[in-house]
Amino acid sequence: MCAAHCPTGVLTFAQDGEAVLRWDPARCTGCGGCIATCPEVERGAIRVHQAVDVAELLRGMRGVYREELVRCSACGAPVAPRRMLERVMGLLGEEGRAWEGILSRYCSGCRALRG
Repeated sequence: MCAAHCPTGVLTFAQDGEAVLRWDPARCTGCGGCIATCPEVERGAIRVHQAVDVAELLRGMRGVYREELVRCSACGAPVAPRRMLERVMGLLGEEGRAWEGILSRYCSGCRALRG
């Protein structure tokens, strides 16, 4: 969510063989848009410090998060990063147990077909 809402493209999210969140400090304006959209900000997922750190700027874009992707058992499309699915299941609690098989096995398109 943070990458999708970043107005300057500082954060980018790619789903190749795994989920990768990349960050480029040289493009960051410190607007805080990533914090406003992050569902995990209370857990310390994102912090913005408005300062100039030349060494940090020179390091360029780099991966800040890497996680195994769970793939759809029907079509092979990405479902979500594994830890994200575990977090969602934890938030849903006992009520979510009934949905676990559907949410963790199928992408959104195949989920819609299974109703």
